[in-house]
Amino acid sequence: MSSVQYMEFDSRYLPAACISFLFFLFLFKFASPKLSKKIFAKYNDLPEASRIDWDTRVNSSVHAVIVSSMCVYAYLYDDELQTNPIWHNSPTVRTECAVVMGYMLADAVIMTIYYKQIGEVFFYFHHAASIYAYYYVVVYGVMTGFANYRLLAEISTPFVNNRYFFDVLGIKKTDPLGFTNGILMTLSFFAVRILVMPIYWMKVYQVYGTEAFLRTGHVQMVLLVTCVVLDIINLFWFYKMLKGVHKVLREWKSTYSKWQPTKDGGKAPRDSSTRNTTWYCNSPYNCNGSQRMVQDKTYYLGLIRGKLNDLNAENARLKKEIENSSEENSSFLTYEKRAESLASEIRDLQGELGDYNTLVDKLTTDEDIQDVEFDLNDLRANNEREAKKIEDLFEVKKEKEDRIRQLETELDQEKRMADNLVNDMDPDMRQKYFALKDMNEHMLRQLEKSQQELDVLNSKIGNLQEELSMSQVKQEAVRLYDQINDLEIQRDNYLEETRNKQSPAEERERLLKQVKEDNQEIASLERQTNELKEKIENIEEEIRQLDLDIEENQGERNQKYKELKKREETIDEFLNNFEESKGQEMEKLKQTEQNIVSLLEHTSRNMSRFTALPTPQELGTMKEDLEFKTGEMKKSEQTTVGLAAESDKLQSDLQKVEQLEEKINTELAMLKEKTATMEKELEIYSDLSSLKEEAEKKRRKLMDDRVSLQRRRDTFKKTMQQLTSKYEGMKAQLNENETFVQLGNLEKKWQHHEQNNFVMKEFINTKTMECDYRAISKRVSSVISDFNTILQKQMAGKTSM
Repeated sequence: MSSVQYMEFDSRYLPAACISFLFFLFLFKFASPKLSKKIFAKYNDLPEASRIDWDTRVNSSVHAVIVSSMCVYAYLYDDELQTNPIWHNSPTVRTECAVVMGYMLADAVIMTIYYKQIGEVFFYFHHAASIYAYYYVVVYGVMTGFANYRLLAEISTPFVNNRYFFDVLGIKKTDPLGFTNGILMTLSFFAVRILVMPIYWMKVYQVYGTEAFLRTGHVQMVLLVTCVVLDIINLFWFYKMLKGVHKVLREWKSTYSKWQPTKDGGKAPRDSSTRNTTWYCNSPYNCNGSQRMVQDKTYYLGLIRGKLNDLNAENARLKKEIENSSEENSSFLTYEKRAESLASEIRDLQGELGDYNTLVDKLTTDEDIQDVEFDLNDLRANNEREAKKIEDLFEVKKEKEDRIRQLETELDQEKRMADNLVNDMDPDMRQKYFALKDMNEHMLRQLEKSQQELDVLNSKIGNLQEELSMSQVKQEAVRLYDQINDLEIQRDNYLEETRNKQSPAEERERLLKQVKEDNQEIASLERQTNELKEKIENIEEEIRQLDLDIEENQGERNQKYKELKKREETIDEFLNNFEESKGQEMEKLKQTEQNIVSLLEHTSRNMSRFTALPTPQELGTMKEDLEFKTGEMKKSEQTTVGLAAESDKLQSDLQKVEQLEEKINTELAMLKEKTATMEKELEIYSDLSSLKEEAEKKRRKLMDDRVSLQRRRDTFKKTMQQLTSKYEGMKAQLNENETFVQLGNLEKKWQHHEQNNFVMKEFINTKTMECDYRAISKRVSSVISDFNTILQKQMAGKTSM
């Protein structure tokens, strides 16, 4: 049976997998190489394959730290993972499984790209099994407890990667750091990958065959087959790890067996001579290799001098580099300052040049200087108006802030006055006030408690509905009950119709009356629709008339606005078509250059024929014209660029002003509402005498109610005592009556029989549904009848013998 039909597809955690995939690709490609180059100098000397392997192991360590931290947190603080490891919906576990999926996909992609350097088929099987297993946890929220338990294995991954890092950095396995890491790697690997296997399979055995386990369907394969594959892989790795540990221990033993303790606490070779010139090695890690065993004082002095010379040369080189870098930095800083000043001057000059180009364009287009001045004055006036509006808005904002501060102080004063009023109350009234306040808090707590109980009941209803949706038998029962209710309703309707059935003449009269009423209602609705249409036409006519009046009233301003709008459209059209027109002009320029070249060639060929050549003055004027035209073309290009930038700047300023206006409007509306409420409250609290009178009236009324309620309480107590005594007497009499006892016993037997009857009815109904042969009998009867008809036709077609 498929399990997906019982689960709800949830894609909320898939973005976490995508983010994890992109993060680990970024870490591999950019972050790890940069950090490794800065921290480890030996990283730069590694070949390409080793650097790729290094970066993938950095990815693996980071992934292991993130996932193992989340696993330990979920294991310690989510207790339901232990009680319900299959169907508990844990957001922490689903998020960590999404991180694992993203990392596995990223590592598979990296292995595919660099397959020649780090590719291994074994890892593809491991990644495929992991992604297949954790997909169901992420998407359907199933097997969360088992997934979290298996992911605890990532605790050992950083120690495994550290062994590779130590090998690359030259730290031997027999060194204390390498040896400690190897021991921790083996112990952690055994604890979180090997030792947990029997515990895991014991948990699987405990849930195997339960209802929760059977509901998972084919997802059971994730719990069984995938984990078997991963356990086989872990056992294989642990076998290789044990071989490596055995090898390291042998090297460690052999290294220490070559040395004997000396008088000064060091170690010396067992077979060396005991002369004054004996060579001692105080470190058991760096004494391998072919060196001479007897070395004198001059040898060590030569080594020290050589080392000192190397250090002096290196120190001089470093000083020279520092001086060069300081000079470069100083020159670079001066260059930066000079560049900033020049850039600011260029921006100012570009603005002035744009203004001059705009003025030249206006003059070259035969536009009157008065129109230019008018536009300038109009823009200046608009700028002044906008600046004044902004200043007014800031002033209004400042006034509102002052008003808010004043209202806050007034509110504080009112609160203090209210506290003083409470303190000035009579002790009884104050006690009553605090009692009512405590009662209010108690009622609020009860309301919160009731709300929590309601939430619990709603969750129970949801769980029951979910359980009902997962059971086909219950769904079928509900469907049959609904069908029975529908049939009963139809039966009641048919019976009601048969009871209310009248003679044909009465039915005809009733129908005619109904038709007349419907016709009258339709006619009234048509009249209403016609009236509404007339109203709509009148309103539209009024709107058209108002538009005409507005257009007539606005007059010259509209005309000026239309001209400005048309000019802006032409500028926008020019900016939009600038690239296209520029390309066309460049093509024309190339064509013109070709024509000029051809004309020059033609001129050179015909030089002998023509004696009248241009004079040097004419040639100079032609060159000046050419330079002027090229300068004008460059100016036009700069003008278009400046206009485009200015347009963008004005658009952004307009958007900012509109946003500021919207924000101020909303703040004004909120402040108006606050001031209105505060004014109402001030009107109420300003009249202290009326408040005191109302409080006094309420106190008197409550005291009267208290007296009357006390009287009613006393009377109720008396009546309750009388009724309880009467009830106890009647109860004692009934208990002494044999008939009552027999009836009680019979009632219990009757309830027991009713329960048995209900169970038997359910059993009979289920068996009846299972053994319903009527549909099969009908189908068999129809098949037999069809077969008989076919047989009769065939027999009728044959001639009798």
